[in-house]
Amino acid sequence: MLDALTPNLAAGKEKIAAALSGHLGSIENTDMSFGLAYRVSKAGPDTGQRTAAHTLSAEGITLEALHPRRVKTDMDSEGVPVEPADSAAGLCQGYHRCGPLERAPLL
Repeated sequence: MLDALTPNLAAGKEKIAAALSGHLGSIENTDMSFGLAYRVSKAGPDTGQRTAAHTLSAEGITLEALHPRRVKTDMDSEGVPVEPADSAAGLCQGYHRCGPLERAPLL
């Protein structure tokens, strides 16, 4: 997919792509043992995003990995302070923070 999208991103004015991620997939943050299957399922895409960021930066393209935070849903709302609209607003504010040479930070 990266090969298919790169020419279109390179031809764009802003040369920015974004991908959703999450802290539970962090390879650096492995001190919690809960949710192991979920965490492992997120770690692969996060690694791919980080690798893709290096590939895309050679073309002057920025790949941002954005974290929506833990958001209230029908499945998980007890004690969750973030409303979906607030999460979306935070994602929009986080977008465009980094340049093409940065290593896909999790915003």
